[in-house]
Amino acid sequence: MRCRCGRDLEVPALRHIRQLDLATDDPGVTGRRGASWGLRQGALFAAGAVLIAIGLTAAAYYQWHRWRLDVDAVAWENLDEELKMIDQASINQCWTTWLKIRDAEIGPYNPPEFIMNRAVSAAWLKIVIGGLSVAALGLVLVVSAFLVPSSRADERPE
Repeated sequence: MRCRCGRDLEVPALRHIRQLDLATDDPGVTGRRGASWGLRQGALFAAGAVLIAIGLTAAAYYQWHRWRLDVDAVAWENLDEELKMIDQASINQCWTTWLKIRDAEIGPYNPPEFIMNRAVSAAWLKIVIGGLSVAALGLVLVVSAFLVPSSRADERPE
């Protein structure tokens, strides 16, 4: 057979090609590699993926609810009117009011809702940070699955 460049090339007949030995699945010859991950890499990757999923789910859930909490201080609605009443009160009215307040039981402290929401938000922030930390640990495990040498590579003859 003649090439475009002008050289004569020898091409075997089809029956001679059939008599040749079959190619082997040697990765060095074909350039392809088989499955290279062993049990170690699979376990690291799976554990890391689970930790990422759990950590990000927890962080997203609690952060979503933190955004919905009302943590701003509530302004006094009738403060101006109350201050005017105090300014206009006589000394006797102030004294009798003081005596009533002094002898009255206060009872348990019930903080305003925004104060309670601030405490809940602070607790939930710790959970969000913990969830992100768990996800970061999972990411380290996933990345290490790619960096750890394969146990199958040790078994291959050279």
